[in-house]
Amino acid sequence: MLNRRSILLVIDRTKSNGRELLKGISSYGRMVKNLNFKIIDAEIATELKRDAFVEYVSQSAEGVSGIIMVESVYLDSLPDFGVPVILASASRTFAKGDYLIQVNNQAVAKEAFKHLTSYGHSFFGYVGLKGFDWCKARFEFFSEEVENQGKMLRSFFYEPAGKYTMKEPFRPGLEEWLISIPKPVGIFTASDLSGKHVIEACRRLDIKVPDEVSVLGVDNDDLICDFMNPTLSSVNLKTRDGGFEAARLLGKLMNGEKCPPQTIIIDPGKIAVRQSTDFIAVREENVAKALRFIRDNVLLPIQTEDVCEAVCCSRQFLYNKFKRHLRCSVHDYIRRCRIRKICELLIETNLTISEISYKMHFPDPDHVSRYFKKQKGISPTQYRKNLRSERTG
Repeated sequence: MLNRRSILLVIDRTKSNGRELLKGISSYGRMVKNLNFKIIDAEIATELKRDAFVEYVSQSAEGVSGIIMVESVYLDSLPDFGVPVILASASRTFAKGDYLIQVNNQAVAKEAFKHLTSYGHSFFGYVGLKGFDWCKARFEFFSEEVENQGKMLRSFFYEPAGKYTMKEPFRPGLEEWLISIPKPVGIFTASDLSGKHVIEACRRLDIKVPDEVSVLGVDNDDLICDFMNPTLSSVNLKTRDGGFEAARLLGKLMNGEKCPPQTIIIDPGKIAVRQSTDFIAVREENVAKALRFIRDNVLLPIQTEDVCEAVCCSRQFLYNKFKRHLRCSVHDYIRRCRIRKICELLIETNLTISEISYKMHFPDPDHVSRYFKKQKGISPTQYRKNLRSERTG
């Protein structure tokens, strides 16, 4: 009988990226017999003093055949465990070791810029934490994208708050910065948590999100994004794939294979579009008002005439404005918003097609199915099946 082997995982389960990394590792674990995992919550472990942290990890590492751990301020204090170690690091500056997992921050910044420009933004902002290399890296790459297109960028960095405090941390200067920057503006934040802070500051200042300020985070942590009002758009990371590849590499190393030093790259996936960016940035009040009306009434079968009446404009006038700013007619934009809403309901809820039809005021389920298939080339049922299989991948 084969001996059971153990892998020590020093990973933070309280954050989305840690949970996704663990899901990828567990996917590999299900393919391999006689493999156990020990898990230390990295965030809690680093609350210990240096000596206590080193002792805690060292004791947990006794008898293991390999280790996957996230970066830590105490990393240099850890002993050589005599087993293969893979380090997950958010930045190249911090990273040490022969086997690494790293986020492709350049690609993340590129996707963020592409997303915000697709909504018409020509002025941009960046918000992140001071003292973190990965925040700095995302800013520098985002700044390159903005400068290459001849656009303007303003940035704001704030001190990280103390952990596990009873009160919401205060971020001095953020509100003043938000007041000072030109609008409309597309703001890329280093993480979903920073995106949360921006949205909350906008709410206190009565700055409309996404009408005046669009906000885009990173990690797609649904426990943050879905509980914001408005909900937070975010750059998905393929962290689960990275976890699987890391576990597979560690398996080879534990089996004695000679593997050259290598870095497993975590690339960005699709943008999770939510309310915080779901708006076209235009300065003309008539068009902005029309877009707000369409967005606010997306569940209703509104027509071009309804929009014209709401903004007190003629059909031809509004048609010309939409063609100029959005490169589509009012009717086309209404349809686009309705289709996007159906997609959201198919992915984010368990509503049946009949319930979606009722919610969006279609005559019957067959009607919504035909409407959806004409635009997407696939039935609503198949669309839901495909997207959910990708998620559980």
